[in-house]
Amino acid sequence: MRSIDKQTIILINQLICKLYNQKSVLINESNLDSCFSVFDSYYETEEEIVSAFLRALITAHAFQDANKRTAIVAAWYVKPGTIDSIGLSKLAIQIAQNTDMPIKNICKALYFKNIKESKSVHKYKYMGNVYRFNKNQFYDALNKPVYTTAVSKKQAVNFIKSQLKKFYGFDVTASLLIDEDEVEQID
Repeated sequence: MRSIDKQTIILINQLICKLYNQKSVLINESNLDSCFSVFDSYYETEEEIVSAFLRALITAHAFQDANKRTAIVAAWYVKPGTIDSIGLSKLAIQIAQNTDMPIKNICKALYFKNIKESKSVHKYKYMGNVYRFNKNQFYDALNKPVYTTAVSKKQAVNFIKSQLKKFYGFDVTASLLIDEDEVEQID
């Protein structure tokens, strides 16, 4: 877990605002300062601390614009999660709408499972063919395996499909088929 300070968060907000042609304005410095209290709190794992930090930054509304985007980048800097970018954006919106969302729920979304519960997480690999469902045709044979961790084979299959869509540049709504029997648990 990396450390982060107030000036870095302000810089992150400035860069994001510049990217979106917005003005970076710190409207409540004391709210931003209070976000750092989670690092000295009773949370047991690094993942819980980062989850609490993400929620604190989003709900503090310390900046005029880009609070959620700043919180995402800052939290990811401290300790990257295992959630994809779409899921992370949705999570940030959910936190903003439900400011008392339990840290355990945020932690599970960011990291799939808390470390204490990670005994049920397994490693999977896929080395097989990829088919475009809507084209009913063979698309490609993988020459390198795709690896993932998941709590179930079904979750592994869905994650592998999403990774392959990104790799091939397919739209997220594209239908891909893979040979699910070739998704192999390796631990």
